[in-house]
Amino acid sequence: MASITILKGDPATGKLTLDCPNRIKVNKKETIHWKIDDDSGVKSISNIQVKAAPSSNVIFSEIPSRNGSSGNWKAKIDKDSPDNSEFHYSIFWEPEEGTDPNPDIPIKEHDPIIAVKPSPSILRFIILLLLSLLGLSALTLYLKKKVTKKR
Repeated sequence: MASITILKGDPATGKLTLDCPNRIKVNKKETIHWKIDDDSGVKSISNIQVKAAPSSNVIFSEIPSRNGSSGNWKAKIDKDSPDNSEFHYSIFWEPEEGTDPNPDIPIKEHDPIIAVKPSPSILRFIILLLLSLLGLSALTLYLKKKVTKKR
């Protein structure tokens, strides 16, 4: 499970400080949780949605949605998401009352990225298995030679 915690919101710029890089890497089938730190100055997340970027892919089997009645959100990465695909998205959020220098624009926007880690392929597994067997064979041969030299 990946967790993205909003540590601080800047109402003047719309930028959020997260507890992870602005480009987080996740595994396929992983659930992502967005949480708001109590002292962040962020009142709520009003929406999480895809950003119109040329390289953005929809990577969710469960799209971002509010987690019950809490202010937290969650989504699930699709098991068939392409390796190394990126999802450019926007977090729309509201600042705590009295902290906004620009109250005419009540909803702020922050644009992070989620990247899907490549899955281990069967070919990689076979190569690793063959290299392990080769190493084991070489070790066995070395030990046999060492034993025969002692005799």
